[in-house]
Amino acid sequence: MKKQYLVDEWRNVWKLYSAQIMGVLAALSVIEGYFHVFSVFLPAGWLPYITALFALAGILGRLLPQPAVVEEGIQKKIVAELETEAKNAGVDKGL
Repeated sequence: MKKQYLVDEWRNVWKLYSAQIMGVLAALSVIEGYFHVFSVFLPAGWLPYITALFALAGILGRLLPQPAVVEEGIQKKIVAELETEAKNAGVDKGL
């Protein structure tokens, strides 16, 4: 069985569309428990369709490229590589 790892930028996962949509789904689950309070705003029987819509949006959000998060990760990797190279160069020169 393959070992599971966290994504490189797990601290920035809240920036991903799919994570934001899943947060809305979690909120909808809580709202469903208190539906009698929110029934003024939502017509009866609509909550399952709204939940399904957000679930599909979460899947779509997972498929869409999200350059802000990806670029952050790439920039951090480049900086880390440059720092490692600078440290190694200092060690090689006896500094």
